Amino acid sequence: MRTLLLASLLLAPACLTGSGDITGGGDDQPGVCGDGVINTGETCDDGNTNGGDGCSAACQTESSAPHVTVSVDKSTITTDLNVESTVTVTATSQNGFSGNVTLTVAADAAGVPITDWTTTLDNPTLALSPGASATATLKISAMGEAAMLTGSVKVTATGADVPVDATVATTFNPILDVTFADDGAGLCVYDTNHLLNNPFQIKVGRTIHVINGSATLPFTVHVDSGITGFPHESGTSPAGGMYTGTFVTADAPGQVSFYCHDNGVRPANTMIDMNKTAATRPQLKIIP
Repeated sequence: MRTLLLASLLLAPACLTGSGDITGGGDDQPGVCGDGVINTGETCDDGNTNGGDGCSAACQTESSAPHVTVSVDKSTITTDLNVESTVTVTATSQNGFSGNVTLTVAADAAGVPITDWTTTLDNPTLALSPGASATATLKISAMGEAAMLTGSVKVTATGADVPVDATVATTFNPILDVTFADDGAGLCVYDTNHLLNNPFQIKVGRTIHVINGSATLPFTVHVDSGITGFPHESGTSPAGGMYTGTFVTADAPGQVSFYCHDNGVRPANTMIDMNKTAATRPQLKIIP
């Protein structure tokens, strides 16, 4: 009897010790990229999440051959129509790469090319010396008739061992911004790119903001013909303010002029318009 009791006590600690995991799942925790340990799914881990140093930000082995990385200072943009956004594109030499890099830009939405956005690079060819970087300025904009308002702008750099790219996720609000500037003497100044022969265009359902660019004077926006959603005159907007209209039908009579009050009918102490013909005033056309 005493022998059996002693045997039971000797066995008890072995039953109480062990992994400490009563669920059977184990204590191992998943590895994290950048922890210096090569975990499942990683081909390298150099203790950081910096790309371009031989081990990428996703802990995948990078080419040891001379190559180039490319980056953008804005990965996302949300803005209005007729507003130009500026992105700095940086190409960097890796592993002693030396030579020219060619930048190209393409916009798409879910794989469908976008052809009515404007994307321009001030310098599509960058010369790199070993270990150096060079930059280009990318400008992105779209107008009121743009079919797509959301998509991506991809910058691709070639001239390295393989093409590399960076992407800017871009969203345009359904708002067309048009600014009437102040010439400093209280006269409205218009965008001369959108006069009689090249009107602003805007899709039905979108909004126009006519922005008062004066620092001191209010203005009143005059529309030559009545358009649903674009009232003839909707009151006076203060300096820095805006006139707003949202187009609900395409009932515009072709296209119309819209401008500041001229000096014959203007309210006192407001910005005025001295142009007397449609050819010298901004034009607007509403499209389905």
